[in-house]
Amino acid sequence: MATELSSLFREEGVHQFRHIPDFTTLFVNTHPAELKRIKNLERSLEKIREMASSTTIVLEINEKAITDLGQMKSLKSALKNLDIGLAYDDFGVGQSRLVELAKFPPDFLKFDISLIRKIHLAPKQLHQMVAAFLHMSQDLGAATIAEGVECQEEAETCRQLGFDYAQGFHYGMPIPISKFSSSPKKKKSSS
Repeated sequence: MATELSSLFREEGVHQFRHIPDFTTLFVNTHPAELKRIKNLERSLEKIREMASSTTIVLEINEKAITDLGQMKSLKSALKNLDIGLAYDDFGVGQSRLVELAKFPPDFLKFDISLIRKIHLAPKQLHQMVAAFLHMSQDLGAATIAEGVECQEEAETCRQLGFDYAQGFHYGMPIPISKFSSSPKKKKSSS
């Protein structure tokens, strides 16, 4: 039921999100098993595109789940047709899928929290490796995101290394979507 639950959670999340301003980019997740059932994933993505027709949507895929290049080609085509971006999540954990990254570059590459945690205290060699991956990402046209930034020192080091974006508790704690959504605009009275 993992694929069905993943679709249900994604679709309900987008349904709840529909009141957020259009300028917001929405990242939605997948379960690794969904890549084995691409047609079901595509149907779910069609539903969320209909629900949020003017929202920028990015599908996050765990980079370890990418094992079949044929499926990836099909998914990339479907995403393009639906005007949905692609992010590889948890990059840098275990064995990175560099061939898939080169053949099917994402719009966003999310560097795993394990690389970012205490990066300001990390040895120079780790900084050099991260910088090399950042440069490679830029060459592929992928924006980079540092995941799990929890303090100012991590944020500053990520900025110095050249990350495009960062996310984590340093920037804000998770909140219910009802508190995030904007209040309705007041109508101006005409006189």
